[in-house]
Amino acid sequence: MKYNLERSYDVQRANEYLSKLTKDKVCIELKKVVRKRTNLQNSYLHVLFSLWGDKFGLYLSEAKQTVKEELGYTYTKKGRVFLMQTSIMDTKQLTVFIDKFRDWSSIECKHYLPSPEEYYLDQIRIDNEIEIYKNLDYTQKQ
Repeated sequence: MKYNLERSYDVQRANEYLSKLTKDKVCIELKKVVRKRTNLQNSYLHVLFSLWGDKFGLYLSEAKQTVKEELGYTYTKKGRVFLMQTSIMDTKQLTVFIDKFRDWSSIECKHYLPSPEEYYLDQIRIDNEIEIYKNLDYTQKQ
């Protein structure tokens, strides 16, 4: 059961339920619910990966891998290196990742990536540009 503790009614219901479970002496799990990334954030991040990959002649999957490696979003398990998944990040964590990505791209790669506001103001042109790049064969560019 989920309760929004900003609402007094939910606080009351949560306390009543906790009292009942305490009386029953059962084992429970209590955890904070964090909002997963939003669909808008997800779409915007893929636009950034696409724009960055297009600039450097990389497919989307190659751009994702390169950026995550460069930003240190990796972990090691059983001696192997894996990429962190942005799909498990909450909205705050993904915002930090996007900010780091944009800063790194501008400073280290000398390639400016649009802010969310800039993207949404010029979305049709940018989406068309990405669509054109999707049809390029990057295997021919070395």
